[in-house]
Amino acid sequence: MDGQPDSYIGRHDLGDGDGSLVEHIENFHAYYENNEQWDRQVLQSGGEEALKADREQRVLLLNEFVPYLKLHCNLSEMERIAGEALQSGESLTPTETAYHTAIQA
Repeated sequence: MDGQPDSYIGRHDLGDGDGSLVEHIENFHAYYENNEQWDRQVLQSGGEEALKADREQRVLLLNEFVPYLKLHCNLSEMERIAGEALQSGESLTPTETAYHTAIQA
C-alpha cells in the first residue's frame, strides 16, 4: 500500500461460505468495530493506549486497506476481461481495441 509492503495476519477458512478474503477482513473488523465486549477486553489487558491503537488500526483497515484491496480486485478483473477480449479473435473496432489495450496498460 502506498508503495510499501504490508501484511495482514488473520484466519480465514477457505470454502466455509464466508466470502472472499477481502470480504472476510472487512466483516471481521466491522464486527469488532463497535463491540463493547471486545473494547473492555482490550482495555483490561492493555489499557487506554491499547484500546486507542486497536481502534485506529481498525479504522485504517476498514477505511483504507479494504477499499485498496477492492480497488485492486476490480482492476485485476478489468484487466482479465480486456485480455480475453483482445485474445478472443473477435472483430473489434479500433475504439474497442484501444480501450482494451489501455485497460491492460
